Amino acid sequence: MRSCGQVWLKTIKNVLMVTCDNAPQAAFAHIMGSARRERQLLLRRLAICATWRTMSGKGYPDVILTGIRIAFLGGDARMAEVIRYLEAWDASILLFGFEHLPIEGADVVKRELSPKALEDADVVIFPVAGMNEQGEVEALYADQPLRLNDDHFAAMKQNALLFTGISRSLMTRQAEKYRLQTVRLMELDEVAIANSIPTAEGALALAMQHTAITLHGSKSVVLGLGRCGLTLVRMLFGLGAKVRVCARKTADLARAEEMGIPSYSMNQLESALADAEIIFNTIPAHVLTADVLTQIPRTAVIIDISSAPGGVDFRYAEKHGIKAILAPSLPGIVAPVTAGRILAQTIVRSIDEKRRQGEFSLELNG
Repeated sequence: MRSCGQVWLKTIKNVLMVTCDNAPQAAFAHIMGSARRERQLLLRRLAICATWRTMSGKGYPDVILTGIRIAFLGGDARMAEVIRYLEAWDASILLFGFEHLPIEGADVVKRELSPKALEDADVVIFPVAGMNEQGEVEALYADQPLRLNDDHFAAMKQNALLFTGISRSLMTRQAEKYRLQTVRLMELDEVAIANSIPTAEGALALAMQHTAITLHGSKSVVLGLGRCGLTLVRMLFGLGAKVRVCARKTADLARAEEMGIPSYSMNQLESALADAEIIFNTIPAHVLTADVLTQIPRTAVIIDISSAPGGVDFRYAEKHGIKAILAPSLPGIVAPVTAGRILAQTIVRSIDEKRRQGEFSLELNG
C-alpha cells in the first residue's frame, strides 16, 4: 500500500505534466478544486518538485524527505551543495559549524553544537574527511573546527543514520558503542566512481599548470588502476598522452593491456618511471620512496592524488628539486557543486532505503 507522500507525489507529477502540455488552467483548476488541507499539501509538494527540477536539471525527485530531521556537522563547499539539495527535498535541516554560510530557509536552522541539539536528529552528516582522532570536525564556514566528545554521540538517537566520507577509528568506535548506523560514502562505488571524474580532471589541471609541455604526447605514468586511476588513464589516453600504468594486481595489469596501455608491475616501478615526464600517484601507500625518486628525471612532475599523507617522500623530493604536489580531496576544490550533487543523490537514496524499511516517516508535520 502506497504512503500518503507517494500518492501526493504522483498527483503532483500528473499536475506538472498537465502544465507542461501548455494547459495551466487545468492545473490550476485541479489544485483549487481540492479541499483546503489537500490544496496546501499539493502546493507545497509542487514547490518542492519545481525547486528540485530547477537545481538538478532533471525531471522529478523520486522521494521527498518531509519530516526527516538532518543535522550537518561542518564541511566544505560540497556540503553546502548537499544542504541546498536536501532543503529542496523538504528535509528539516540543522546546521552546526556553518555560521558564515549564506543560506536561508524556513526549515534551515543554524545552532551551536551541544549534545542536546543532536537529540532529535534522524540523520547526522559529517564532512567527507569525517572526524579525526581528537574528535575534531573541519568546518570551513566557521571560525574553528567543531569538537565532539562522548556526550554528543550518546545524545544521538539509537539507530540514527550517520553519513561520512571516511570513518577513522574513533568515529567507528563511537558509532558501534551507541548503535549508530554508519554509511561511509567514499567506500560506495556509486560515489567513488562518479567522484573519480572531478578528481581526474583536477589532476590534469594541476599537471597543465605545473608543466611546460602539453599532455598530448607527454610520457605520463599512472600508479594504481583503481577507480580514480582508471578514469585518469582513459582521460590521458583520450588526450593523446603516451600513458603507461603501474599496478599491483594482475587483474589491473590485464585491464590495462586490454585497453592497449603499456603496463608494469610494482616490481618494475623504476623501469616504468625511468623517462617519465608526469607521474600521477593514486596509491595510498609509500610507493615513491627516496630510492625510487633517485631513478626518475629531475624534471618530472609528480601529482599525488592519494589520501594524506600521500605516497611520496616529499622531503626527499623537495631537497632534490623534484616538483611533487600532494592534492587529496580534489573534487571539493575543483568541482564542489558536482561533487556535492553526487553525495546528495546517494544520501537521499540511502535515507529512502531506510524509510522503506520503516526507520523514518515522511508524513507532513502539523
